Amino acid sequence: MEGIYYAIRRLPNLSPEQFQSHWLKTHGPLGGRHLRTVGAQRYAQVHTLHDPLNEVLRASRGCMEPFDGIAEIFGGP
Repeated sequence: MEGIYYAIRRLPNLSPEQFQSHWLKTHGPLGGRHLRTVGAQRYAQVHTLHDPLNEVLRASRGCMEPFDGIAEIFGGP
């Protein structure tokens, strides 16, 4: 099954907790209702785990700021 993946960042005025709550409780059900409209069969969200160790690893490796999650939309069979 082929898919499309979107790396997502929250708006600057939202805390990570506010973003995850909105994405899960509002956007998730909305996306699920419109799957067939866009020719998709499955929608999944992968939420970032916020742990202090993430920042230590990111800084030590010179990586960019983390995304807040990944949205996955899967199409036909």
